[in-house]
Amino acid sequence: MLFCRSGNADSSCGTVSFVSVLLLLFIFQASSGFGQNPSSENSEPPSTSTPEAALAVSPPIEFAQKKFADVREGYIDLRWNAVEGAAEYQVVENDGLVVFRGAFPQAMISGLANGEYSYQVKALNAQGKLIAQSNEPALITVDHWPLWQALSLFSVGLIVFLAIIFVIIQGAMATRETQPESVFVQKEIAE
Repeated sequence: MLFCRSGNADSSCGTVSFVSVLLLLFIFQASSGFGQNPSSENSEPPSTSTPEAALAVSPPIEFAQKKFADVREGYIDLRWNAVEGAAEYQVVENDGLVVFRGAFPQAMISGLANGEYSYQVKALNAQGKLIAQSNEPALITVDHWPLWQALSLFSVGLIVFLAIIFVIIQGAMATRETQPESVFVQKEIAE
């Protein structure tokens, strides 16, 4: 049962609806994003009859930025020049795995662990034939923030949060203590 019927007095109805919303949110998050269709490791690249002839017509693809040193967050936004006649772009990791497929000349690659990565981009026409590719790879070095730094910043945030809660509680208690006096003063003025 994904959704509750109106008039149902069962107390688990709200829980089921909440769980179903979480399930749908998970399914939405796990699906491929707009313009992306990552491939599996077993997928074969589209075959081209003569890649040299196709590449001789188009200029090579150039990345807007070729070297990314000290990426701390584990994600990168790759951009490259658009190729006329390209229906699809593929970003290929150095091991041959296609990590991005899309129609736009940019790719957001996330989930990178510490290490060095190399990416090439290929442009395919509507028939799936290779029309251009990058000559120089984009080189990325990922070095995440150290755990001690993340935990210390979390601790500072926790202390500030608790201090704000303390000030709010003290203000509420001070108002509560002065309130009976103000009521008593108002009664005296009224008499």
